[in-house]
Amino acid sequence: MVINTNYPTNGEFYAGHFYSGTSLSSDGKTELGPGSINDLSKYTGKLPNNLDPMFISPTAFSPAITKSLAETQSLRGNQGETYHYVMGATKADEFTDNQLNSIFNNNEYKTAFTNKAYKKSNGETAHLGDIDYFKDNGVVNQSSGIQNVTTVSDYYDNLTASTYDSEGNITGYKLAVFNDAIKSVTVNSQMVKDPIWTSPSLIQININMDETKTNTGVVAVDIDGKANNGIFQNSEEVSINLLNYDSSKEKIPYIILNYHNFNQFNFENTSIFRVSAYTSEQVKRDKPDVNQFYLKDDRLNLSSTKDNAQRYNTASHIINNFNTITGGEDSTIQINNDKTDDGFSFLGTLLAPHTNISVNSTTTQGVAGNIVTGRSLYLLSDITADNAFSANFNSDGDFPGTSDLEPDANTPPRILSIDLPDNVSFSPENATTHYKFEFSLNNNIQVDPESQTMHRLDGRKVKNTFNIEQPANSSSNLWSRMNDGQWKKYEKEAIAANDQDSAQTTQLSIADVTEDLKTADGKDNYDDQTLYDGGQIDASYDVDGQQKAFIGQHLLHRNKISFIVARKEDDLSTMSQEEIDKKYSNTMAVYTLEVHGDLLVNYPKIFDFGTTYQLGTSGLANNEFRVAKGQINVENPYYLDWKLLVKNTTTEIQNNPLLLDSATDFNAQLYNLVSDTDDTWLPGAFVNLGSLKATGEQTMLVLSTEPDNSVDSNWTEVQPTSSMQFYKTDVELKFHTNRADGYVKRTGSYKLNASWELTTPNIIKK
Repeated sequence: MVINTNYPTNGEFYAGHFYSGTSLSSDGKTELGPGSINDLSKYTGKLPNNLDPMFISPTAFSPAITKSLAETQSLRGNQGETYHYVMGATKADEFTDNQLNSIFNNNEYKTAFTNKAYKKSNGETAHLGDIDYFKDNGVVNQSSGIQNVTTVSDYYDNLTASTYDSEGNITGYKLAVFNDAIKSVTVNSQMVKDPIWTSPSLIQININMDETKTNTGVVAVDIDGKANNGIFQNSEEVSINLLNYDSSKEKIPYIILNYHNFNQFNFENTSIFRVSAYTSEQVKRDKPDVNQFYLKDDRLNLSSTKDNAQRYNTASHIINNFNTITGGEDSTIQINNDKTDDGFSFLGTLLAPHTNISVNSTTTQGVAGNIVTGRSLYLLSDITADNAFSANFNSDGDFPGTSDLEPDANTPPRILSIDLPDNVSFSPENATTHYKFEFSLNNNIQVDPESQTMHRLDGRKVKNTFNIEQPANSSSNLWSRMNDGQWKKYEKEAIAANDQDSAQTTQLSIADVTEDLKTADGKDNYDDQTLYDGGQIDASYDVDGQQKAFIGQHLLHRNKISFIVARKEDDLSTMSQEEIDKKYSNTMAVYTLEVHGDLLVNYPKIFDFGTTYQLGTSGLANNEFRVAKGQINVENPYYLDWKLLVKNTTTEIQNNPLLLDSATDFNAQLYNLVSDTDDTWLPGAFVNLGSLKATGEQTMLVLSTEPDNSVDSNWTEVQPTSSMQFYKTDVELKFHTNRADGYVKRTGSYKLNASWELTTPNIIKK
């Protein structure tokens, strides 16, 4: 631990090594001058009973720290008493007389330092293993001290664990566990911004208290840095709302925040840590939504820098557990906050066994709480005695422990994983970890390229296979709901009962969730057939050297699907949502299914007539011609009505041989699929669509599922219907060279231009 001794420092300290300096890289070779450490002489509050010894290390102190402890104002109590230090794991770690002489230039300070060493009952100098707390926890040296920190952090982290691998590593987390003083806990699953401070995003936690209870609440909450597209990874604000809170009979609950999947955590001058409480009347008046910023002027502010006693008490009830952050030489957790404004104080114990921590806060409001790490800590902070001891975790001694949060025999069944089409699989963590999966019904990978987010749907069925863990000697049912509708029991197939004395895994498959979850009443649990607009699309691409283009519209159906495997005796259709959340929020699986079905027209970008034609090489009597061929393909997976308008938009029309009267024919041949289950096409009649003319803009072709008077009678046989998921027509331009010979007045390069326009009358939601 590196202490900036230019600032007064107060608290209870344990570290493997103590140095004085201005950064984490300080190693004792270049140190600051001595400063005050734990001068409590002016502190008017009550100090902890077990405060002595208050400065402990299993190794020898650096010279600057040694000098600081020898100062008259260091290790000084508010009743004139002197507190003590413990240095070293054994007698071998004590300073020799020569070492002390090299550190101190006079005997007064040398004597002051040696007199502040903590003594055993027999008068001998105590070492680490002689202190009851460390002895009880098996801490006898630096490595066992680090292991103790890790063990504590692991224990808290395991409170929100749901699944483990064969080696005991956590592979899944549940949202929260809590005792009966709390009804429910929610965490935002969408990005929420603070409009007051315009922070990038925030972590908002709503804790719904049980007003009928007077015991102290305890809750452990999982904060997943990767969940919901990583919205928490760069958050600059933590906002905790205690709902239905009665301060006259309830104490602030103890809150353990388990952060995982975070690369770093920085609390800067723009960062906020806010705890607010609202009565039941306030909650009824302004109903909170965890995915909407919630902060009311008449709240009970439990984190105000204008009320230090309240702020320190709140901080003493919070643990920020960063169990999975690991860091090298640089600190991956930084508290760099010098603001004194309300809300800008980091609150609670910071527990991070595997990474370095750097605290740069020269104001007394910057940090309130303990800092515990198994790596290195740099401390530059004006920590008052009030802060050091009042914000100490469980400073009021009311922590009821976490035994009520540990797994018990009433553990509900849970979904271990869900397998979706195209080898997509996920392990749901909890109700607020919201997943989204995209599948495409289109065949054109140029439009919807396969990627980590876009998957191909073979056929139209969205099969779900559930891997379920059943508790010992239990029976369960699968319940589902669509788009936050009513919970419905899945009746088509039952989950096999578990009659064993240990938990067992089983599988259940639903062939198509958008069809098989529909219910006979027809009132709810139907998939949402709303078409959502993903934007207009057009582009060019090559297929085997042929230049093609497409136009169309991104379209999709979007459905939020929720699943719970509940004990057989629980009827979710009669339970309130609050009752369901309390019992099953940690085992609920929620995901959004987006099925893309783009309306697409693929057409030839260039009609190639082949070799160059030389005028005058064919006689009028010969029926010579050049043919340019192409194909129009339409994908219509949602069976929409559509209209395709093709126009000749050639502007260079004078003396253009392609536009001479009857020189160029436009022909088409429709193909029909034998069935939707194979790729066999039957050709239809070959239809002449007419000739191109030198009359300016000309409609060449209209294809419409709802033909009107714009559809020429010549085009009837190639018209589509909305029931065609796939439409295919061969088209050709036939240039009669013999008809051009007598009329063309100059040689040169000539071309045709065409416009392609696709529309649909169906309602599409933006």
